[in-house]
Amino acid sequence: MPSKYIRSTKPRVTPSGKKAPPTGTAADLDLASMSAMFADEDKSREFLEAQLWPEGPVCPHCGEALELFEGTPSEAGPLHSLGLPLLGRIPFDRRIATCADQGRSFMDEHALTPASQAFRITIDSLHGLMEQRRSS
Repeated sequence: MPSKYIRSTKPRVTPSGKKAPPTGTAADLDLASMSAMFADEDKSREFLEAQLWPEGPVCPHCGEALELFEGTPSEAGPLHSLGLPLLGRIPFDRRIATCADQGRSFMDEHALTPASQAFRITIDSLHGLMEQRRSS
C-alpha cells in the first residue's frame, strides 16, 4: 500500500510553470523535498508532532491532552503546606528521558527547546532562592 505522504515524484509548479519551493506542509511531501525540509532530527520530529497533534500531545487511548500532572499548584497543595515555593514547570518532552537514560545532557543537546528553557528558568529560580536564604 503506498504511503499517504508520498504524493508524487513530480515537483510542484507555480502557475507560471516554475518549480514551487517547499511549503512544509503535507502537500509537497515527496522524497526530494523531505530531504531538504528535514535536514535534522528535531525538524522531522517537530513536523510529525504538528501533524499528529496540532494542539499538543494527546493520550493515544482517550484523545485527551497529555498533562503529566493534573491542574496547577494551589495554596492547598503539598508545596504550600510544606512552605516551599514553586520553582518552575517543565513541559513534557520525551527526549528528556532519552538523554537521561543515555547519560547525556538534555539542556546541551536541545538548548532551544521550551523544556530546556524551562529548566534554565527553574535553575535560576533555585539559585535566587539559595542566595536569598544565604543572605537572611
